[in-house]
Amino acid sequence: LSAYLADQGTRKSGKTIGVVTIAGEIVDGDAGPGVAGSGRIADLLDEALDDDLAGLVVRIDSPGGSVTASEEIRRAIQRFRDRKIPVAVSFVN
Repeated sequence: LSAYLADQGTRKSGKTIGVVTIAGEIVDGDAGPGVAGSGRIADLLDEALDDDLAGLVVRIDSPGGSVTASEEIRRAIQRFRDRKIPVAVSFVN
């Protein structure tokens, strides 16, 4: 890793792109590891809104789950779009 990092040169300044991975069954509330609790994910996304991001990448690795929980996550992602922050979503099967 050190050889790779040395080859990268100096970091460029600028805004950061946020990356969020949602893994596991999507469920209501603040569920823990192994499942994607919509309340916990929405809270993390809302915290990221304060970071002045250049963009957001959401990677979803889930078999599905609660419609209500999925909608809560969608609304949290929509808040980025409402602030004109570009959003890219990637689904994994």
